[in-house]
Amino acid sequence: MLIIKCPLSQGSLNKNIGTETAPAQILEELKNYEYNENKQKIIFNSEEILISNNLTKNHSDIYSKIKEINEKAIIIGGDHSITFSSFKAFSERHSNVSLIVLDAHPDLEISSFNEPTHEDYLRMLIENNYLKIDNLVLIGLRVFSKNELDFLDKNKILIYDMKKIFELGIQECADLITEKILTFENIYLSIDIDVLDSSCVPGTGYPEPGGIQIREFIYLIQRLMKIKTVKLIDIVEVNPKKDVNNITSKLAAKIISELI
Repeated sequence: MLIIKCPLSQGSLNKNIGTETAPAQILEELKNYEYNENKQKIIFNSEEILISNNLTKNHSDIYSKIKEINEKAIIIGGDHSITFSSFKAFSERHSNVSLIVLDAHPDLEISSFNEPTHEDYLRMLIENNYLKIDNLVLIGLRVFSKNELDFLDKNKILIYDMKKIFELGIQECADLITEKILTFENIYLSIDIDVLDSSCVPGTGYPEPGGIQIREFIYLIQRLMKIKTVKLIDIVEVNPKKDVNNITSKLAAKIISELI
């Protein structure tokens, strides 16, 4: 498995500085896993996208790197704005693409900048026609702004918010999500670590209570990884500078071990 380190935090609008240290810390924690729960040996090679002070160039470099890869890969951020350029490249390289996002927040704010941020990257993907509304699934939402609610309602975006997950149960939700995304030939999975309950992930910029618990989350990603058309994955918004005893970085490493 190819792991791409993408230590970009400029898209956090100075609200989550520290995510740039996550790739190195998570890979260090990953060394503690020899096998995952499916008894698969953890084997990977890693590469890094070099990040500079030039945000436009950084996004161009992310785009170029993802555009050239022809194997299954995991990207470690970094803040969630990296998903804009990586999914843009993914959508141009493949046909019939889908984006599955696990996040506490919709990230559908109205953009005030030329470059994507971790608050608006998803809206920018949609409004720039890189992502079709019908090919998007949002999982784990529980905090919204009015702008985001209006956008979700207007566009009838498929969401499995925490209220629905609690009511249906994680197994039924996994069944329904799987049924939906099996129709897509190329799937991009984006994991914001704050999709998990705040008690599990102190090391992130916006920990939110009422989220998915760890065991439920592992079950969900194990189900999703049975789908062979999941081609590209990112895990973002881990912030070691805000972490407690590295538990968020350790959890991110555990998640990656189950994605390999």
